[in-house]
Amino acid sequence: MVGWCVVYWLMLIPLFVSGQSLEGLLKAHVIGTGVVILLNILKPLWDRKPRPEPTPADPVDRGFMTRYAGIVASAIAGGTALGTQVLTVDPTVVANATINIISPSLKVVWRNAVERVVLAFAGLIIGFYLGWFFPGDLFGNVLTAVTAFAALAMVRVSFSILMFFLFMMLAYPWGAMHSDAGHLIANEKLVGELMGMGRAPVIPTSGASSGGLHAP
Repeated sequence: MVGWCVVYWLMLIPLFVSGQSLEGLLKAHVIGTGVVILLNILKPLWDRKPRPEPTPADPVDRGFMTRYAGIVASAIAGGTALGTQVLTVDPTVVANATINIISPSLKVVWRNAVERVVLAFAGLIIGFYLGWFFPGDLFGNVLTAVTAFAALAMVRVSFSILMFFLFMMLAYPWGAMHSDAGHLIANEKLVGELMGMGRAPVIPTSGASSGGLHAP
C-alpha cells in the first residue's frame, strides 16, 4: 500500500496542484493521514475483541511485486496521457478509473469493471439530478452526511457500492450548479470512467503461463 501511494502521488501530484496551492494540498494530506493514524491509535479503546496470534508472513515474491508495480505505474501514466488528450476538466479521471479496478486477477478486473460501470454510473446520474432538482445547502449537507456514512459502512462489504455512494456525493454539486460547466464536468467524468474501465481488462494482469502476472 505504501508503494502504491508513492507511485500514485509521484505521477499525479503535478495535476493535483495545477492552479492550486501546494501548501494547502499538503496540509490536507497531512491532516487526513493524521486522522487515520489517530483512529488506529484509539481503536483499542473500543475494540475489546481478543487479538489472534500473529502468523508467519508468506515469502515475498519480489518478481511479482516488480511486474505488478510496473503495470500499475504504466496504467496511471497511460490513463493520464489519454485523459490529457481527450478531456478538458480533469485528465486524471481515466487513470483513476483504471487504478481503482486493476488487480492481479483478470477475473477480478472484469468483475470490478462491470460493477463499476453499473454502480458508479448510477451514483453519478442520481447525484447529479438530485443536485439539479434539489439544490441548497441544507439538502446538500444532509446528502453528504448520509452518503459519507453509507460509503464508510460499505468499506468491508463492497468497494463498488462504496463508490456508488461516493460518486453520488461527488456529483451533487455539479447538478446544483445549473450550468453548462456542471454538465461538462459530469459528462467528462462519465466518459473518463468508461475509458478507464475499458482499458483495465486489456492490461495484462493475469496468466502466468502466458508471461503475465498471477496472484501470489
